[in-house]
Amino acid sequence: MRTDVLQVFAVCTHAAPFLAGITDCPSEMFGFHSTFRSVHALTFERAGALKEGVLAERVSPWTRRLKTENVELIRPLLSPTTLEMNVTAAGPDWGIVTDGDRGTELWKPIWKPRVLGRDDPSPFKVNYGGSRFNRWSIAGSLCVENATQQLLLEIEQAGLEATRRGFTNVALPINKTLEMHGQGRTELSAFADALVPTMSKQAKLLAATAVRISLVIGSNVWQSAFPKSDVIATEIADKVWKSAMVGLETAAMAPYCG
Repeated sequence: MRTDVLQVFAVCTHAAPFLAGITDCPSEMFGFHSTFRSVHALTFERAGALKEGVLAERVSPWTRRLKTENVELIRPLLSPTTLEMNVTAAGPDWGIVTDGDRGTELWKPIWKPRVLGRDDPSPFKVNYGGSRFNRWSIAGSLCVENATQQLLLEIEQAGLEATRRGFTNVALPINKTLEMHGQGRTELSAFADALVPTMSKQAKLLAATAVRISLVIGSNVWQSAFPKSDVIATEIADKVWKSAMVGLETAAMAPYCG
């Protein structure tokens, strides 16, 4: 699972209750949340024509700043991403979308590594650069039920392909993901703090399943069985990833969609 992607999701779901007036205090995640374990420095700044320098160096002050700008909606834009992490500014626009007095903005994360040695526990500096964004370029949100059905369909197809090829070590975690979803289980062994209490049970289940299957297709077991040269498997993985990202977007947006 790409930590940068899950961090965007987590920042949105943790900030949303405060911006919506549900809670009185914003959550500070830097130094505490699992998606920030490998991060030694964090900045939020507006770029381009909006450039104002660094607005904040922590999540909580940035969220408070958004509150003063009457930002009530915050959502992740994850579907343009791919399975492999890109630590440069190049690539598709994705990140955190906010809407307030400053208009619609996209806060795109850039992760820059430092080289201190192999044992560096927090090698990354993360900068969220905010810039104007066209809200109409974002596809309409699915309801939780439809996003769940879409994700489960792609997971089932991946399981069938692994079984057809005799890759039991790949099929087992895929089937386990489906089994845990069917049991309504939302606990996560990795990134257990990614889900917040204010999320509905259905949204939590969708997000948990999306995280689990993303961990599967990004694992060494999957990559050993299905190398990049395997066109069919790569296409299946891309579809699963896309559906998982839509699932995370949907789960985060569920409170705004009634």
